[in-house]
Amino acid sequence: MRIFLAICFAFLSSTSFAQPPGIGNPVEDSLTVLKDSASFARYYQSLRLSEDFIAYDVQFNKISKEELLFKIYYESYFPLQLQSKDTLAYKLYKTNVPDNYLNPTVLKTIAYYQYTHFMMEGKNLPGFDFTDIEGKKYDAQTTRGKIVALKCWYIHCPTCVAEMPDLNKLVDHYKDRDDIVFLSLATDKKDSLVSFLKK
Repeated sequence: MRIFLAICFAFLSSTSFAQPPGIGNPVEDSLTVLKDSASFARYYQSLRLSEDFIAYDVQFNKISKEELLFKIYYESYFPLQLQSKDTLAYKLYKTNVPDNYLNPTVLKTIAYYQYTHFMMEGKNLPGFDFTDIEGKKYDAQTTRGKIVALKCWYIHCPTCVAEMPDLNKLVDHYKDRDDIVFLSLATDKKDSLVSFLKK
């Protein structure tokens, strides 16, 4: 009887925790990530949770992206990125991160935005009413039947400014398409924007 139980336990353990084909070990192990507050913060900033990825729970059962993000936000989990040639993959890791590693409020805030943004995907854009610096209006009526690409930025955002040349190339690439509208929403005042754009 003991041998039979041992064989059953070994079988269940190997099937429940076996890594799927093509998926390797974590890119960084949990001990490295949790070494100190700087390591944890650096790791968390490198996560690409807004991209498409394959998600696994702690026992390597495949779960949805929504479930992974939910557990990060509502429960004590964080995702370990897994080595993979063809795809981005994350596995949940259960931990109680000490307060001195990263303020739990900061961690929850990061997870909150990842989860709520995911839940917005595929939903209709709420009603909007924008006016550009030349006075042209954009709303649901003027953009009906068009693809609308939105960029949100402000003058003192270095990353926002750095990506402008690439975004301008994208706009130029689609300049002959009347069905695509590029809108760049800035929080700055009109005078500041006009002055900035001259540069």
